[in-house]
Amino acid sequence: MFRHIKILKNFFSLTTAEVINRAAALIYLPYIARVFGPDGFGKVNFAESVAGYFMLAANFGFDVIGMREVAKFKEKKNAFAHILFIELVTSCISFLALCAFVYFIPKPLEIKMLIVLYGLTLITFAFTIDWFFIGLEWMGAVAVVSMVRQFFYIGLILLIIRAPGHLWRLPMSFIAADIVAIVIFFCLFFARVKKQDFKIEWRSVRYFSREALPLGVSNFLNSSRDKVGPVVLGFLRSISEVGFFSVGYKLLCVANIIPLTLNRAIFPNMAHALKNKTHEEARAYIRKIFEITSIIAFPAAFLIFYNADFFVRFIFGPSFQDGIYITRIIIWSTALLMFNKLYYYYMVAIGAQKRLVACCLAGLAVNIGLCLIFVKVWGGRGAALAFLVSELVIGVVYYFASGARTAPGREFVKAFICFSPSLLFCFFADGRAHPLIITSLAAVLYAAIVFKAYDIKSLFKGEDARAGGYDVGSL
Repeated sequence: MFRHIKILKNFFSLTTAEVINRAAALIYLPYIARVFGPDGFGKVNFAESVAGYFMLAANFGFDVIGMREVAKFKEKKNAFAHILFIELVTSCISFLALCAFVYFIPKPLEIKMLIVLYGLTLITFAFTIDWFFIGLEWMGAVAVVSMVRQFFYIGLILLIIRAPGHLWRLPMSFIAADIVAIVIFFCLFFARVKKQDFKIEWRSVRYFSREALPLGVSNFLNSSRDKVGPVVLGFLRSISEVGFFSVGYKLLCVANIIPLTLNRAIFPNMAHALKNKTHEEARAYIRKIFEITSIIAFPAAFLIFYNADFFVRFIFGPSFQDGIYITRIIIWSTALLMFNKLYYYYMVAIGAQKRLVACCLAGLAVNIGLCLIFVKVWGGRGAALAFLVSELVIGVVYYFASGARTAPGREFVKAFICFSPSLLFCFFADGRAHPLIITSLAAVLYAAIVFKAYDIKSLFKGEDARAGGYDVGSL
């Protein structure tokens, strides 16, 4: 049975927070882009991407494993202490490795210092316990804390960053915001969780480490693809091109707010269903999310593609106009990211971490190989194209490796057919009005068709594994 009310509540909490956070980001992103310029913006994004690799090594999937264990076995009392201990150890080791790496890379001292400052977030990350609250489905607390953290971060940026030379203040603001969130999380933890076993047992440490090892490798490989473009551009091209590429990637993240949040909200329910080996119920969840995601994917991608010129110039400034074509390429990976993340969570839920490693390795290998070839020829556009192709490859690999026997083909085609009249409207109306007006009217037309073609209530309800009229067991 679908726990649709709980899912909707969790989804609403996380989505509300994400939408507000992303909207708030539209305050500070234009600000720092204009203050730092393409060169400075490229420096901070390059430093953040390099430090991000060491963050992946520190995380290594322990938070997801902890989330899964808490969701499956809410009566367990020792997961919290062990995950916290392991993440603290791995974060310290990763930070030392980052410092050693920075010492040897041939980059200016300013960039090296930015990388080290972003590396300090490794320590704050170890104490971030949102995974525990998500596992218990306390999404409201996670949503509120994330919003408090975001607005504190924005306030610091607007207060202390005033000139191009203030690059180092951006990572320091990030760390300060992390500390605020950590303090709130721990206050909530000690107020709401009365009994916890804080004794560290090496047997449990080995268990969580063994469980997280394949997931950590896959998480490192999967998330590394997001950082390949900026890092390769930073070493093979110019720092400014990193800034142009980051423009497209930031807008891609905005387009993925709702579907990726929905995947995150549904993960505890999927893990709980698979605890009792109810794979058909889990596949029904997947089928339902595919349907919702397909409805969102086309308009989200097309909105940014069609208005790329306006969005880039308005949000980041005219000096970032080289990021327009990069945005128009990378934005089409929106739907692929949505579907791939759902396969990822399903494979984590069923404990198929080793297969996940192979999937992520394939995607990363394709991205790196194409990046090294395309970046030399087309720069940032080549990096965007490499990212798009790698998402397509990993989607195919995910489908066969997951064993979910569920693909988004039927839902994807239906959503595309529903969106076709809006595409035709934009084609014939192009140049007759402002692009935002045209896409707004197209969105109204699409919404009317969706409400006619879909039973909206059934998208969020379902009482058996044959959700939405589909026999998930036969797919």
